[in-house]
Amino acid sequence: MKKSKGRLIKIFSAAAAVAGALFAGLAADSYGLVRTDYTIYSEKVSRTYTIAHLSDLHDTLFGKGQSQLLELIKEADPDIVVLTGDIYDDKEKNLNTDLLIKGLEGYNCFFVSGNHEIYDFKGYPAHVEFMKSCGISVLENETLYLNDEIALTGFADSTDDYGGQRTETHNILSHVTAFTATEDYAALKNDSRFHLMLIHYPNFFDLYTEQGVFDLVLCGHTHGGQWRIPGRKEGLFGPGATLFPEYSGGFYEKNGTAMIVSKGLSRHEIIPRIFNNPELAVIRISPKGTDSK
Repeated sequence: MKKSKGRLIKIFSAAAAVAGALFAGLAADSYGLVRTDYTIYSEKVSRTYTIAHLSDLHDTLFGKGQSQLLELIKEADPDIVVLTGDIYDDKEKNLNTDLLIKGLEGYNCFFVSGNHEIYDFKGYPAHVEFMKSCGISVLENETLYLNDEIALTGFADSTDDYGGQRTETHNILSHVTAFTATEDYAALKNDSRFHLMLIHYPNFFDLYTEQGVFDLVLCGHTHGGQWRIPGRKEGLFGPGATLFPEYSGGFYEKNGTAMIVSKGLSRHEIIPRIFNNPELAVIRISPKGTDSK
């Protein structure tokens, strides 16, 4: 009886060791930076526009001086670079984030804040000033007209929304809803440009489509669900320990509005990424009926 029990313990120990090695291997294989490409076709553009979309860096480093990430961006040759929040992190020194921001000088680059930037309500103003000094446009609930074909609206939390507290409660919804009463909204309703929206949070997609003006929404926040099942679109974990978040990463479409959710760049999470590499998303907006460049 004792021999049988000892044999079972050895079998379970061996199985646990194999499972642990497999888990570690999958996590390591999901550690490298990848590029994900999307193409959106529209009658509103006469040429292809390329967007490099970064989200949820959380001060992660990709090669000396952010060389790996910056090289991927350079290869994409983007018309614009967008940063959709949590590029900075309230618990990190953000030296690696500053390396990226410095490396983006010369690009037509736009930023909206995420919850972790706003958690750092004392340090965030200095980050904003640094980004602006590097030529990055920091959008706070406003619309920019980039040219005759592209308009860009960025929604952001503000430090006032948190009242100096680190909390998941924020007023981003009120900012989006209030937008319908602004001159920017009225102008967009009667404008023929391709309307691009930047926001950190994907989970209010219905509200974004209700605005009736946005062709494409770019966001992040969910980190791809941390674990992804090959062949399935859903990720396993969402912010706040939710399971199977509805918009964990990838392409979604509803009522004429498309949404691309970045799987993010962070490798700092307690739960390691599985089948979910940190990514740079590259989006091409191309004339309808043509191939992407």
